[in-house]
Amino acid sequence: MISHSVYLNIHLFGIFLTLTSLAGLGAGMVVDSTKLPVGLRRSFAIAHGLGLFLVLLGGFGMMARLGIRGDWPLWIQLKLGLWFVLGGMIALVRRVRIFSISAFVVIPLLAALGAWFAINKPI
Repeated sequence: MISHSVYLNIHLFGIFLTLTSLAGLGAGMVVDSTKLPVGLRRSFAIAHGLGLFLVLLGGFGMMARLGIRGDWPLWIQLKLGLWFVLGGMIALVRRVRIFSISAFVVIPLLAALGAWFAINKPI
């Protein structure tokens, strides 16, 4: 049986991988999207998807260890909403250059909001 702390580490690693891939892709797109090699863009996309998977795996594993079943508390629903937003963020970063610049502010704020939800567990 996997412990709560292992799931927490998987969850955090997934968060770090997701944020790093978005930052790397965003930085490349801001500089010049035509000079960013296709293989590098593909690597960032794969890292983003893997990170999102690990976030879910770790999050649902922690929920199981905490005995959360049935109706999810609001803070978990809000974190899942943030997961969807960060999942779709890769499309905006890849396609809208001005968003790639503002993403360096928006994405860390979304991550901080998710951490706030997890620490304070509102409602």
